[in-house]
Amino acid sequence: MTGGWFDVDALVDFGKLRRGGSGCWGHAGLLAPECAQLGPVTAPAPVPPAALAPTVEVPRSDAQIKLSFSPVVKAASPSVVNVYATRIEQQTVSPFANDPFFSRFFGRNQFQSRPRESQSLGSGVIVDAGGVILTNRHVIEGATDVRIALSDGREFAVDIVIEDAQTDLAVLRVRQPGDAVFPAIVFANS
Repeated sequence: MTGGWFDVDALVDFGKLRRGGSGCWGHAGLLAPECAQLGPVTAPAPVPPAALAPTVEVPRSDAQIKLSFSPVVKAASPSVVNVYATRIEQQTVSPFANDPFFSRFFGRNQFQSRPRESQSLGSGVIVDAGGVILTNRHVIEGATDVRIALSDGREFAVDIVIEDAQTDLAVLRVRQPGDAVFPAIVFANS
């Protein structure tokens, strides 16, 4: 009996050969006498080449490599956003702040820390058409204002929904999306 591209009886017979307390193979790799009546075992029939998946060649030149990623980049790039995070940090205190000599000339107020605005830039991916973005936590850590810029030039203020230090992930949501529809990335089962 054959099923599909392989011989079912051959597989069953092979299974019988491999079963048993000590197996059908005796000492020194010889067939045990109780298994001799099973008969000959045939190998599964070869799969015809037409049934195999089409062959895919590995890109060999730089141009072929660029072309092989081109459809992927074209499909994913609208979903990628720039993430701009602004934070207010205290500027470090001068090492001369507590020195009486310098304080006499410059006064004590001259060496106090002052707030300083710093900005960071990262990237994220739109995972929901309603304006949900996945990014790295270190990009938005300690931020007082977070904004995103889409590839089409639109900018939106976002709120931090959740951030996880262990996985270095953060979820953002567009604050006032209005009637905007965002180009969410398409997920597939893998």
